[in-house]
Amino acid sequence: MDPTVQPAEQRPNRLSVTVDGVTISGEVRPGTRLARILTIDGPAPAEAPAVDAFLKAATEHGCSVVRAELPEGDPAAAALAAAGFGAVDPAVHAAQPGRPVWRLERRLDGSIPDRTLPYFGQTTGFTCGPVAVMLAHRRFDAAAPVDRRTEVALWREATTVHAPSGPGGCDPFGVACAAARRGLQTRVIASTEGPFLTGWATDAYRRDLMVFVQDEFREEARARGVGTEIRAWTHADLTETLVGGGVAIVLIDQIVFNGCAIPHWILVHGVTGGPDGGTYAVDDPWIEPEDGETDTDKFDVPVPAADLDRMGWYGAAPFRAAILLQAPADSQSSLGPT
Repeated sequence: MDPTVQPAEQRPNRLSVTVDGVTISGEVRPGTRLARILTIDGPAPAEAPAVDAFLKAATEHGCSVVRAELPEGDPAAAALAAAGFGAVDPAVHAAQPGRPVWRLERRLDGSIPDRTLPYFGQTTGFTCGPVAVMLAHRRFDAAAPVDRRTEVALWREATTVHAPSGPGGCDPFGVACAAARRGLQTRVIASTEGPFLTGWATDAYRRDLMVFVQDEFREEARARGVGTEIRAWTHADLTETLVGGGVAIVLIDQIVFNGCAIPHWILVHGVTGGPDGGTYAVDDPWIEPEDGETDTDKFDVPVPAADLDRMGWYGAAPFRAAILLQAPADSQSSLGPT
């Protein structure tokens, strides 16, 4: 009956337990406290002890949440339900293609999931910032649209960065202006005045254009009353915003999550624990199918403060940036899931 815990050699974050002929394989998502059950192999009557063993292994690896994604009608759902797993609802926004799966979750730390808004994954390789603004706006305004049309429109408003080929992403002030135009109370904390991400420009012409556009964004931000602080953000900044009912759009280096050293915006919308040793609730707009990811891996992701601090620096000359958002001063959130 003793389970065997076998981290896979090729991926240190992979977990496998075998109990009474039932093997459950899964992994701990890098930089998070989220474990995912990937497969359950063995006779159904013996599944329950193996599920308990996997939960124990996940706890020993510091996980606070364990998830599973099963095809609709999969009988393994009964063993997971018996172990305290419940359906995640709402999970994915209706504007995105549906998949015939059950998304199940067990919270090992007793926390309550923040499913105020269904997840929406970016539909391009360069609209992470716009998706974060879109979801933040919807969080404060029940009538705010969440769809691809809005995602792309926000990108057109906020973009400044030239990728080596094709469209590029958004700098902190472009993202902040897009939020401020929608009436959100907006504050930028950046460790440098900029310009940002000009290393992505392939020649002087493109770099000069990026600098010009970013200067215009900064001027607009000042005109709109966007608060600006030139310093590195701290966990106290994020915690104060989140406890006060706001959200934070944070720039990270994606190498921790997906092994690619590229800038990436995520939405931080909750926190548990202390200001320097807690865990953040994160919606990550990017899904990497080559890593076996699905939307089940990307919403309400528990990210330790230490990991967010580490990935929150980007570039050869590292800098960090966050956009802190609150509801419009003259309104209160009336958000309900759709």
